[in-house]
Amino acid sequence: MTSTFEESEDDKPEALQLSVGKNSKGSVSFKILGEILNQGQDNANSVKVSGIFYDKEHRVLDIDYKYTNPDIISPNKKAPFELSFYTHDSKKIKSIAINAQSNEYSLITNNNQNKTKS
Repeated sequence: MTSTFEESEDDKPEALQLSVGKNSKGSVSFKILGEILNQGQDNANSVKVSGIFYDKEHRVLDIDYKYTNPDIISPNKKAPFELSFYTHDSKKIKSIAINAQSNEYSLITNNNQNKTKS
């Protein structure tokens, strides 16, 4: 399982750090748990995490998005998220692209970004 992190085309400062934690595959579902850390100097409002689930041919199987809870993250604080994909065969999922945005900030993108854990 691989995950990629794509830079937003919005011109917002990068201040949201994505940490992907545990994945769980059920017979009819696939869930990703993680958290967002606000490294900005101001609150991050309406923090939205989006995920695109791909098969081995890199075809889109599903798209999901959720707001963190709470959806306002203070500076140097974290908030969890959960993305879910429901299918009759979760083994079809071979890669996932994840992005996070708030009204003020975009996702921090670099080569050291956390990878999805199996």
